[in-house]
Amino acid sequence: MNNKLHIKPTKISPEVYISPSEGIIFVHGKSTMPDVQEFYNSILDFLNHNKNKFRSPLKIVFAIDVFNIPSSKRLLFIMYEMMDVHNVDVEFYWVYQKDDMFMKEVGEDYAYMIKKSFSFLPVDDLKKFSIKDFLKTSPSPLS
Repeated sequence: MNNKLHIKPTKISPEVYISPSEGIIFVHGKSTMPDVQEFYNSILDFLNHNKNKFRSPLKIVFAIDVFNIPSSKRLLFIMYEMMDVHNVDVEFYWVYQKDDMFMKEVGEDYAYMIKKSFSFLPVDDLKKFSIKDFLKTSPSPLS
């Protein structure tokens, strides 16, 4: 199974890395596009098409430093789409700049909305944070 999606970041859109075989969804950066429909619909289509191919545990990592309201809704759609994947344990991670309590609270709000617990990971420099950093700090590393 070598089906992956990798979208490189821009000044207004996040990096997205999705690998069903590795059991990871990683969204990092800014999400301030004026029209989020096309960007996030392609991600949601990929997730829906590959929903039964994710290995367990599925680690969903959000490391967003700023986003607009339309993006916040699409992030929530991703959470809802993936939280009940059949026969897969889903773990949510919210990575935030350690001095940005507002963004930590946003993660807490998402956890409340979807009624799932999140692991909160404060980092010194969110802009430099990468999937490799997550894999090094993940409580149960991917094998």
